Amino acid sequence: MARSGAERPWHWTARVLDKGGLSVASRESTAAASRAIASGLELSELAFLWARVLAYLRPEHRLVVFYPTALDVAKLLLGSLAAAGVEEAEGDAALVADGISELLEDDVREELALAAEALEKKRLRTRVGKYVRGVHAAAGRAGLIACGDISRAIALVGRFPLESGLTEAEQIADLRAFCISAEHCQIREALGVAVRG
Repeated sequence: MARSGAERPWHWTARVLDKGGLSVASRESTAAASRAIASGLELSELAFLWARVLAYLRPEHRLVVFYPTALDVAKLLLGSLAAAGVEEAEGDAALVADGISELLEDDVREELALAAEALEKKRLRTRVGKYVRGVHAAAGRAGLIACGDISRAIALVGRFPLESGLTEAEQIADLRAFCISAEHCQIREALGVAVRG
């Protein structure tokens, strides 16, 4: 369940104020926002921003709250594989591996090793990139559905950028493509806001 998170201070609170709203890197699904976020925004704009933030709280998307770029996730994955003894890691991934190794108990290390052995390693970097881009795209698409206005959604992508590794142009291109897709039309129809023509 989303909550304000005001009961605990976070070292990155200043970033929250600049971004408007974001999913919080905590054990529980949490979102935070500055009070100023509502200042000067219309309801559809707030809907876009909050739907985009709330999309990151889905369990399968939470990893991207902690590791927002494909490079971040790749370092974590390589570090995990190294901690399991399946791969060698260098640089930042080696630091991640060391940190993970320190935290793992033997039974958990064995589970990690089994999972790492079973992981298909072909095109792993490509698959990680697709996963991260997909999570960010899903968040933007949720925002568009909530907003209902592609031009406002595009403007908000520029005003409230994500730390995603995706450029503004890539985010906008995805929103435009999604806006004219059959999937978008089906979702709008299911919500009872289908475009009639």
